[in-house]
Amino acid sequence: MHPTNDQHFDKPETNQDTQPGSATPADEAGKQWTDHEHQADRARLQAQKLVEETGSPELAKHAIDGATKQPEQPAASADESEAAQFARRLGFASYAALEAMSTPVLSDNGQLRMVGAMPSGKWIIWKRGRWNWHQEFDTWQQVRDALVAAND
Repeated sequence: MHPTNDQHFDKPETNQDTQPGSATPADEAGKQWTDHEHQADRARLQAQKLVEETGSPELAKHAIDGATKQPEQPAASADESEAAQFARRLGFASYAALEAMSTPVLSDNGQLRMVGAMPSGKWIIWKRGRWNWHQEFDTWQQVRDALVAAND
């Protein structure tokens, strides 16, 4: 933007007491802005990579939402909760361990499924709250094929 006859730009005032080589408030503000811009660029690149990995902005957003929320912990019963029993049947020490290894996947029809590797080395698709249902697979490709078939 070039100044017009109506506009006047003054040189910023400097503090005469500032020692040579010391940072002024303007210098600090500039550094903070540069740091912010660098972080924003890095975050943008990571977001683009996540969109590429998940295949869509919606799935990327869902993954971010899942990463920023605390895992839903079902109410514990007097003995062991159904979720904890489910996790133990699959070879996990706890429901928290099952959640930690799982990634949420949103299907085209809006169904949320959890996908991950079991301690046995097999892959699993499961749904929160359905403690009597899961599917096991030997390979990641079989999981992908099952997820694609579920979207058809």
